[in-house]
Amino acid sequence: MSTWNRWSIALAMLALAATGATAQTGISNYVIGSGATRSSGSGMVLHATLGQAVIGPAQSSTGAAYQGFWYTLPLPKQSSSVGNEGAVAGASAMLRQNTPNPFSLTSQITIELPASTVATLRLYDAMGREVKTLLEGEQPAGTIRVTVDGAELPAGRYLARLTTSHTQESITMIVVK
Repeated sequence: MSTWNRWSIALAMLALAATGATAQTGISNYVIGSGATRSSGSGMVLHATLGQAVIGPAQSSTGAAYQGFWYTLPLPKQSSSVGNEGAVAGASAMLRQNTPNPFSLTSQITIELPASTVATLRLYDAMGREVKTLLEGEQPAGTIRVTVDGAELPAGRYLARLTTSHTQESITMIVVK
């Protein structure tokens, strides 16, 4: 068998294996450092990071920052408020990052609404063209989960934008094929 045939077979097998790999991975923690480890024994667990320049909580009158790989509090994203006179601090709608991301088949977007409101969730392509309206109309207070069908979208980067009467928030989504 020639070298060319061997390479062709190897590439074909790799392509078949890649199409079957539908598992999606989401990264929940980010670190700027040289490495990290988790070790346990004798009833104790040690989390360590090497070469991390900034670590620890920092608080001020306007907010808090939890810096470091091991801080896993699900902090709300900053939203850009539009005309929210009289709104209660922290009572704005929250658009959570879709999971999994990147995705090929389906992904889920979570929205948290503190009160019932008119909400619109639209999907835009990288050129700023509206691709799809995912949610529109009066929505009840609470958690709303919207499933995005990646099978009907070309590969690329998309922007999902949530608009309510008080806030506008956006997340970036990546579709891979």
